[in-house]
Amino acid sequence: MEKDIILEKSKNLSVRIIKLYRYLKDEKDEHSMSDNIFRHTLDIGMNIISGTKSSTVAKVKASEYWLDVLYRTKFIDKQSYEAIDKDLKELLELINETNF
Repeated sequence: MEKDIILEKSKNLSVRIIKLYRYLKDEKDEHSMSDNIFRHTLDIGMNIISGTKSSTVAKVKASEYWLDVLYRTKFIDKQSYEAIDKDLKELLELINETNF
């Protein structure tokens, strides 16, 4: 049951990141950092499905890193940064509280 909640949150986060990815590619002509956050964030769900907790935590932390870099380089605004960062932190907290 807990794993289903975590997986659903991961899917919702993935949808947000896909939208961010499209925005960064189309509007900001940014390719490298957007590819990294896209890849790491979408891998979170796959790691949840396969049950590899340590890899899942690592992907969340990598996503947090790339999100921070995107914000610091002004590719995303503060509101977008804070909203996605909040989702990542909530997901990480759920993952750390659960054995899957």
